[in-house]
Amino acid sequence: MTGYISKKASAADKLFDREEAIDYLCESDFQYIIDGDPSGLELLQSYIEDGFKGYANFTDEELVAEIKEREWMEKQ
Repeated sequence: MTGYISKKASAADKLFDREEAIDYLCESDFQYIIDGDPSGLELLQSYIEDGFKGYANFTDEELVAEIKEREWMEKQ
């Protein structure tokens, strides 16, 4: 199991671990951008142009919602 996958599993665990969730989301964004998908590059551009508050500044509820959205996107 890769670090990326294990962090995802930890982030989805019943016992919410904020740091694991933040690590998973950061690595997920990094992977999305690095893969060279045009949408990933658009994401990076939006972060640079408009800023990004950072996952550490998300509430627990926002982190959980973001993880659920990623899981939904991965199934598509």
